[in-house]
Amino acid sequence: MSFSEGDAVTVIKLKKEGVIQKALRGGGYRVAINQLCITCKEDELKASTAVQSGAHRQKRGVKKLASAQVKEIDLHGQSVEKAKELVLEFINQGVLSGETRLHIIHGHGSGKVKTGVHSLLSTLDVAKRFEISRTNSGVTVVYL
Repeated sequence: MSFSEGDAVTVIKLKKEGVIQKALRGGGYRVAINQLCITCKEDELKASTAVQSGAHRQKRGVKKLASAQVKEIDLHGQSVEKAKELVLEFINQGVLSGETRLHIIHGHGSGKVKTGVHSLLSTLDVAKRFEISRTNSGVTVVYL
């Protein structure tokens, strides 16, 4: 079976509903799940009958990070918007590599980056929960 742009699918491994954003070369697909965009092979997807809202459709994808071992990201010196973009990329890679816990280093500063990141995390279905680290209040721990 092949999928087309806009098709509702289930990402089998994640048990999450999404929408095909784009068919990629080599048989892969870019799939939007809420604000997260991941790349999947056809055998990692199954057709879904769920009706997807416009909020599930993304205009651009999330780039993969170079590191295969996703554990933490340091956002020092980033604007709120850039930090949120980097966090989406980081979580995307974490989901794809099977991580269950990620550390987001936002620092102490004015708190604007932390507030923006927490606001973003609260909208992501893949983030089961998040909390300030017990050992460093400049770090947020995200559980996937």
